[in-house]
Amino acid sequence: MRRQFPIWRRAKRLTDKKPQAMAMLAAVWMICTVLLLLGGCLAQRILFHGAIGSLCAVLCSICGIFLTVPLQTMSMWWLGETVGVLDDNDCGFLACSGKLWLWGRFFLLRLTASILLPISVIPAAAVFGMAKKLFLTAALLTDGTWVLLFTAHLFLLSILLLWLPLRVLTADAALTFCYLKSPHVRIFRILLQAFAVTRGQTLPLLLRRIVCLPFLLLPFTALRTLPTLLTAELLTLQRKWKF
Repeated sequence: MRRQFPIWRRAKRLTDKKPQAMAMLAAVWMICTVLLLLGGCLAQRILFHGAIGSLCAVLCSICGIFLTVPLQTMSMWWLGETVGVLDDNDCGFLACSGKLWLWGRFFLLRLTASILLPISVIPAAAVFGMAKKLFLTAALLTDGTWVLLFTAHLFLLSILLLWLPLRVLTADAALTFCYLKSPHVRIFRILLQAFAVTRGQTLPLLLRRIVCLPFLLLPFTALRTLPTLLTAELLTLQRKWKF
């Protein structure tokens, strides 16, 4: 965490230059998040029953991604240009591109990442299910020592496999940055770039978000913490950008 302190101080100095604009950015993000949560809760009470409810849940998730794409794209573009993460070439290409084209490609990118996250949980869940089944089987055996040892190894393996969804979550935090740096390349390549720039940054990025979470839950502290957190993440990713 010590290495993060200079980046956090630099991010705080950058956000303090335009406190009102940064607070407005955080307020818009908070309002949109609250509206999406309320809409999801309302849809869950009205529509979610059985198979139709599962389909509605998927459609609501897709609608949530679709509605937040313009906000996330334009606000991160402004933030990256303000703090100097996006250079003149990046901003020039973005300015010459059509907004609908930018939003459409980013929607496909976000949708692909949303599909990738539940897929990354499948290996850990499958190994854990096997371990649970073997544990129940070993309880019925007279001498199930070797089965219990194998079950213990499977449990440990399932815990280790949880690193995969954590890795996907970390890459998801870099998707907007990688997209704004190279919106013209293929979606799959942008995903690879997100994994590359977050290599070795999984624990620092996740720990930073966990530490900031109590401040993000309170409206007045979130107005200052959220822009600083986003700026610190952009500065961290900029150091790793080599494409």
